[in-house]
Amino acid sequence: MPCAAAGETPNRRSGHADHDGRGYEPYPGRPAGERVARFREFVELVSLLLRQEVSTYHGQFYRCQGAETVPLPVQRPRPPVTIAAHGPRMLRIAAEHGDGWSSWGGYDVAARGDELGRGRTSDRSHLTKESAP
Repeated sequence: MPCAAAGETPNRRSGHADHDGRGYEPYPGRPAGERVARFREFVELVSLLLRQEVSTYHGQFYRCQGAETVPLPVQRPRPPVTIAAHGPRMLRIAAEHGDGWSSWGGYDVAARGDELGRGRTSDRSHLTKESAP
């Protein structure tokens, strides 16, 4: 499955620029809950397709029957997936399905600390040399 092309197609069809600096929104105008649910299914499906030669998936938004991935990736169980996410529902998807998390762009951690479960800011002046990560 050409994942990159599949992800970009809805954006192109909608007339939105591919990279406008505001983040990727493949289903503009759809309720946030639906966009998150679609994204969760897409991540689940891509992970499944990268793990098995023949996959069947029946979700609310995506379906495939006997989809073949030939050849499978060399990396097992699949290549690492990094998920860009902000907000509690998207962060949960990143934690459950991703091997990495990207927070580049979007919200400031100080402004969204309540949703992240942390009150931290990007200011690290309180760290000593010994305690700095």
